[in-house]
Amino acid sequence: FLAMFALFCIALAEGGLWAYLERIGKHGGLDLVLIGKALALANLMGAIGALATSVLSTRYGRVAPISFGLIAFVCGAFLMAQQGTSFYVLGMALTQFCWGFTLPYIMLISVECDTSGRYFILLSAFKFGGFAVGPAFVSLFLQPDSYLAVIWVCSAFLLLCMALVTPLSIRLDRRDSQSNKSAAAVAGSS
Repeated sequence: FLAMFALFCIALAEGGLWAYLERIGKHGGLDLVLIGKALALANLMGAIGALATSVLSTRYGRVAPISFGLIAFVCGAFLMAQQGTSFYVLGMALTQFCWGFTLPYIMLISVECDTSGRYFILLSAFKFGGFAVGPAFVSLFLQPDSYLAVIWVCSAFLLLCMALVTPLSIRLDRRDSQSNKSAAAVAGSS
């Protein structure tokens, strides 16, 4: 269930951030038309992130891509908190790329850790549950005239996600490495 809780955490961060993206831009003085275009670009970047995951698969293991995705997600969130259109658009695009990129890895780990095959069906509940809880949870920390709490709370959940999923990723990467060595040894002796 650690991997599923990690999935809940990244979904909570994404849901909490997504709910306030427009308000963050508006608070930064950005035009609503620009914010709408930035949201469209962000959705496209999420799709590109998901495609990047399918291209990379586990070629570089799980730890490196997940760590990259979660750390870059945090960086993108903090970029959005800076003043200026470029920071906002770049930050939004980066966070959504990382959401699309990292989510499939965490879902993969959840399935790989479910050796009984009975719990994978809960993936959607954990994902949508986190996404639904995110805005309400983040709202508990909002301050008047500032959306920085959104960034901090979401970042905390992304780092918690990383703490939960990294040991599992290491274990699965080692298992794959051992399997590859065994397969190479068998092929070499033939």
